[in-house]
Amino acid sequence: MTEALSIRKKVGAALLAATLAFTTLGTAVSLPQQAFADDVATENPAPVKISSVKVNKAKFTYTGKVIKPKYTVKAADGTVVANKVAGSNGNVVIKPSKAIKKVGTYKVKVTGTGAYTGAKTVTVKVYPKKPSAKAPSATTSAVTAKWSKGTNDVSGYQIKCSKNKSMSGAKTVTAGKNATSKKISGLKASTRYYVQLRAYKVVDGKKYYSDWSAKKSVKTKAKAKKSSGGTVYITDTGEKYHRGTCRYLRYSKYAISKSEAQRQGYTACKVCRP
Repeated sequence: MTEALSIRKKVGAALLAATLAFTTLGTAVSLPQQAFADDVATENPAPVKISSVKVNKAKFTYTGKVIKPKYTVKAADGTVVANKVAGSNGNVVIKPSKAIKKVGTYKVKVTGTGAYTGAKTVTVKVYPKKPSAKAPSATTSAVTAKWSKGTNDVSGYQIKCSKNKSMSGAKTVTAGKNATSKKISGLKASTRYYVQLRAYKVVDGKKYYSDWSAKKSVKTKAKAKKSSGGTVYITDTGEKYHRGTCRYLRYSKYAISKSEAQRQGYTACKVCRP
């Protein structure tokens, strides 16, 4: 009986020692495995989504050269991922649909790469350049607006003419893309008028307008008064008065008394000698 008890005690002690050994071994093995798992999680973080893209200008103006907008890209955590023009910086790829140059609307796609994911599309718009207005000329009933066309991408021009500097109640006319002047008729004599213009371009049925030019003013001429001095003729732009058959009256011809013409500062034409 005593011998059997002794044997049982020895077997129990052996089993206890074996259990402790396996427990210790398991702890020793599991610790490096857990550390390795933590390292992997640190080296491969979840990609961050791109949340917003902003362009440095709301409106771009035609220059005749390729336009390069600057894009500010932010991630969902508020981090600035990129602050650059089109291309790639390892975080994003910015691709215009085509070279941004002519007047119109362009779609630009920004795609996250590497640690960033997602894509955003922004719109870039290009408008015609504002035309440069010149001093207008006038007759008794018309004003001729004038401007410098310069380098531009346009379909035409819109011109306003008003008796008010605020341009309220303005009469509006249009001119073709190659025009550099436009006559506005049906105006009152001896009246000051203001003129202003802007360029426009039609793209896919939509009109893109430039900013308005500076305002220019001119006063229409007084109506001719009857006089014993006889009738002579003046032109839109000349500083001479003429006979009715003078060759200088081919493009414009307005009757006026000789004395009134002289009063307004006109001098006699040396060709027709009125």
